[in-house]
Amino acid sequence: MLLEFPHGHQVLKGLQNFEEVVEFCSLLPTKYPPAKPAEAPWSHFTFCLSFLRQTGYAPQVPSFQLSLEIDETHAEFLSESLYEQGCLGEEWRETQLMAMPGVSAPPPGKIYIVSFFETLKAAQAALEAAQSQWNVRLIELVETEDKAWDMAWRERVSSTETQHLWVGPPWLKPSAGKQALYIEPKMAFGTGEHPSTRLCLEEIEAFCTHFPGCSLLDVGTGTGILGMAACKLGADHALGIDNDFSVFPYVRENLMLNEISNMQISNAQLHHIEGQFDIVVANIFANALEELAEALCKKTRKYLVLSGILRPQSAQLEMRFSQLGMRLSAKRAFEEWVCLGFKTQ
Repeated sequence: MLLEFPHGHQVLKGLQNFEEVVEFCSLLPTKYPPAKPAEAPWSHFTFCLSFLRQTGYAPQVPSFQLSLEIDETHAEFLSESLYEQGCLGEEWRETQLMAMPGVSAPPPGKIYIVSFFETLKAAQAALEAAQSQWNVRLIELVETEDKAWDMAWRERVSSTETQHLWVGPPWLKPSAGKQALYIEPKMAFGTGEHPSTRLCLEEIEAFCTHFPGCSLLDVGTGTGILGMAACKLGADHALGIDNDFSVFPYVRENLMLNEISNMQISNAQLHHIEGQFDIVVANIFANALEELAEALCKKTRKYLVLSGILRPQSAQLEMRFSQLGMRLSAKRAFEEWVCLGFKTQ
């Protein structure tokens, strides 16, 4: 989305060189705040790049992409070497960080460094220099397309479907005959294609089918996708909670996008939430599920869904929640991820 910044055009036209353009762009978030703060992370970048193209300030688009795998301990040294060889920019993909939709993550202990070069000769020289100093694995060396990179990320975003629900970005067309839930993929959040999210969606759909008009609590709501899915599938109301304030603008944006009025959001701690909910969903890390186990059980009236669990972590959580009086009713798995469904006794 392109936003207007007061006098931004006049200031930009007065810049003399690319260095001044870069400095101007770095000041935009504070000097010319967007009309909607929630859109700042993407819209500032989109505005800058689009306008730079119009005024002829846009730099040379890198033509060759060199992707390497290396041990975490040597990554900084490789990065420095790549820049010495003429790298125009690079991207790090680390195991502990959630990858953007459609982007693979490296194995434990490794880092992917994706670097960009103007010429094939420069990229090959960088590869040879890296191979002569470290144990690196070449993932790919490819020529990249000269295209609108500010919008190219959209090509990696896909939709997700369950029996009755379609979840995807606003620019894709939903499947016929299914409830459509639009999600703006931002802040490394996707559109439900991550296995742990998809497994949760399937559990929510099954519950809402049997208990229309139910209430749902989404612990660690993120984009709000699970709570909104429940509302689309017949829940009477939903509450999403998260301790990360930065997600709330995105939840509100998605609620408006889908015209959902029966979901609220809160930054309250779980134990401060009043009452019980027919279904409680928590798609968070396993250690957080362990820590919140008692509170999660207390808030559950009928059904508790736990996800974000790796296969080796499942048995311990099954035992933990069983000891708290919950009865394991469903266990779904996809790839290395597991989703557990518990009924109250």
